[in-house]
Amino acid sequence: MKSVKYFFNNKVILSIFSVILFAFFGVFLVGCGDITIKSMAVNQGTLATYVLRGEQLDTSKTVAVVTYSDNTTKTVEAKDLTFGTIDTSTVGSQTLTITYTDDEERTISINFAVNVVASENDVLSISRLESALLNEFNSNRTASGQYDSFKDQEQPLYVGDDNAFNFRINAAGYDADGTFVPNIINPKVNITVEIIGDNPLTADKEADDAKTVLTGTSLAHFVAINEDVNTLQFSQNAVGYNFYVTVEAANKDITAEENATKFETALTVVDAFNVYTASDLMVYDNYYSYYTQKRQELGLPSSVNGVILQADISITKDDVRQEMFWTEKTPNYSTAIGYSNYVRDNLLGSPIDASSDKQTGIYRRNIANGETFNFIGNYFSVNLSQFPLMVVELDGSHEENYVNSERDPKNPEVFIKEKYMTSHTCVFYTWTANDVDSETKVNWKNLNFIGNSAISNDPKYSGGILLMKNNAVDFYAYNTLMNNFYIGYFMQMGEVNNDYNGEYIIDSCKGYNSYQCLIYAWGSEHFIIKNSEFKTSGGPAIISDHSHIDENAAKPAETGNPSNIDIIASTIESVVTAQSPWFITYGADAIMKGIPLIDKMLDGSMGLPATDRTILAGSETIDGQPYQKLNIIAVAKSGGSTNLDVAAGGFDIRGYIRIFNTEDDYNKYYGLGDYEGNPDTSVINGLDLGNDIYQSAKGNTHYIQDSVTGGYINQNILQNKDGTLFKLSVMKTVVNAVLDGAKEKFPSMATTIDAIKINDANFNAADLNGKRTMLKTVLQTLASIATYAETLIDTVYGALLTNGQIFGAISNWSELEGKVDEKVTALSAEIDKYTDTVPSNSTSLNIYTDIGIGAIIGLYPRTSTTTE
Repeated sequence: MKSVKYFFNNKVILSIFSVILFAFFGVFLVGCGDITIKSMAVNQGTLATYVLRGEQLDTSKTVAVVTYSDNTTKTVEAKDLTFGTIDTSTVGSQTLTITYTDDEERTISINFAVNVVASENDVLSISRLESALLNEFNSNRTASGQYDSFKDQEQPLYVGDDNAFNFRINAAGYDADGTFVPNIINPKVNITVEIIGDNPLTADKEADDAKTVLTGTSLAHFVAINEDVNTLQFSQNAVGYNFYVTVEAANKDITAEENATKFETALTVVDAFNVYTASDLMVYDNYYSYYTQKRQELGLPSSVNGVILQADISITKDDVRQEMFWTEKTPNYSTAIGYSNYVRDNLLGSPIDASSDKQTGIYRRNIANGETFNFIGNYFSVNLSQFPLMVVELDGSHEENYVNSERDPKNPEVFIKEKYMTSHTCVFYTWTANDVDSETKVNWKNLNFIGNSAISNDPKYSGGILLMKNNAVDFYAYNTLMNNFYIGYFMQMGEVNNDYNGEYIIDSCKGYNSYQCLIYAWGSEHFIIKNSEFKTSGGPAIISDHSHIDENAAKPAETGNPSNIDIIASTIESVVTAQSPWFITYGADAIMKGIPLIDKMLDGSMGLPATDRTILAGSETIDGQPYQKLNIIAVAKSGGSTNLDVAAGGFDIRGYIRIFNTEDDYNKYYGLGDYEGNPDTSVINGLDLGNDIYQSAKGNTHYIQDSVTGGYINQNILQNKDGTLFKLSVMKTVVNAVLDGAKEKFPSMATTIDAIKINDANFNAADLNGKRTMLKTVLQTLASIATYAETLIDTVYGALLTNGQIFGAISNWSELEGKVDEKVTALSAEIDKYTDTVPSNSTSLNIYTDIGIGAIIGLYPRTSTTTE
């Protein structure tokens, strides 16, 4: 490759060896000035990759994209291209030369592979018949790798009614001379279509799995079969029904095995467009004029209600709207290229980062009131691994908004100055107004998304693209995969139908390896993640923002849109260090370095009982420096914060992240299903930004809270009066002190009270349940003292509350006036919440910080190697 580069940089040698280069590389360039044509590519789907033997290749719809050495591009149509000739008389691979010469006499030629294939007319019999689509569908569906295996592998094949469905048939057979002929296109086949279950054309009721063959007018009612190209065009009448399709070779070879010339499948018809190429995918968009024009050129529909993948799709910069890439005419171009060598060398042709709702997505779908839009993957992928990275943040007009990666001139592989950007542009942007009704929604199902980012300390990967942003419209993702995006799911603010079914639901999905985070909630007022797995990112697995806070309001926290998240039966984790790129980007590395000190509250070194849990997830050596690893499950912050290292006294935020081990626990908490009207709030773990602990922590100290019991403690262990995560002994001391006070107030009760007091030796010798029992027995005994019972119980309650020995005020205490037994029951319930150590089944701790944020941190069993 060094010699090739030398040729291209030496005009004399280039002129001598241009023919040799063309022979080897299929490219012939003639320079004009300093700018040359660098490359040319044919847009996917505009030129067929095969032609039948003896027929002429149709090049009239060809569209190519030419890229110049300054990274500007130009779209070229067939009338401006010159096409060579190919020999279609014999089956096999042929090379078509395509040449373009621009107005400046700059020329480029490329080689395009065309496969000459046999047709039914070339063979006497078919020995093999199969569907490439079904083969890929089943292979993707049953994949078993961590990153490519779907949660639900039993989904049906979905087919749209907006355009023809093509099984993409592969066939092979023998000609009249007995010669084997591979890759036969459009063989003659017999196609049988059966409806599964009830037939709406008859009054007969059928079993759910019963099949009825469709013929004549019944067949025509549902589907038209094109025998020339072997496609099925389902009608609107077929939407919502299940069918069984059998395809058999019409002239089966007698030596072929029984099922070698036949395939069959069940399928479900929905109102949607079948997508086979990246060009087809532009029907997802209904906003940008660029795609409107391209759809007209390619004969694609202007409006669809859904999209169904029928092949793996790869998206490159040549497949999408060209106005989203930097050119020399882009505003702020001259400013941006002066920032660094990296920007100067890579800005042209890179995506323009954008955060406004007019320019934030490659594709944008505006959802009308009452509309439902379906995006179904059939286990196929949308792959953006070759899509270029963004180079500057937003419009590039400010020096702080770019990736400044100066390289050492003596060693270009080494960065000597690093900055990171924040990416905003996504692949799919869904938008609706805030006043739509609850029937307005988007559904994603059985999709596999692959991005262009990576978890790396190389700043360039902070220019990766986001998978999606969803604004206000109800969104339901089921059985999707997501890998290697800057951010995966980004749910923006919006209040459509905030009931307990949730307006944003991620169900049975998996996501991995996001540069920043896997899930971002920005003012998402109800967001459910269930039966899912999200692991590994450069920052927290989840970022939850309280957005649109009015900083000038009397009570800023009561303004804006808090994010509320319910996590049900899911695995959410991101094991990171202080050197993980997201923490460096947002000034959080100092916080990360301090958080492991919390582990000293758990290991017995701060005067508290040692536990069997640790906040540390091991360690990692980076550039010779050891760093502790932590599992940052979630961070909750203000949507207006530019970083996490803000001054104490920042704005309060609201919201919660609730974690439920099972869906039954979720139903119990909200009083749903069998628990309707009878909620059980004891089944919750997680973070609550509206509680007293958070308010106490803000601007004051750090608090940690056990996610199971709700018990908490602050960092000032020795002076702490806010409660304890570990010991019931303080509660015992408070109760005994109340009883001593009662002796002075009621001298006649001294003997009785002495008998009630808890003996220290007995208490210390008791196990956890024994300690709880002793405390509850005191309450029950006090309740039996008729004259002073309620006064004593109220005094105990007040003392425990004042000293922080119960988990907040009992909300209905005032309503229990005169009901001594019920007060005892309420206090006993508080005692039952206590534990001597962090429970062995705790998987996380909550942290409320003095800078006004909250976090959920993973816990692990403590071993002898944990703190090494």
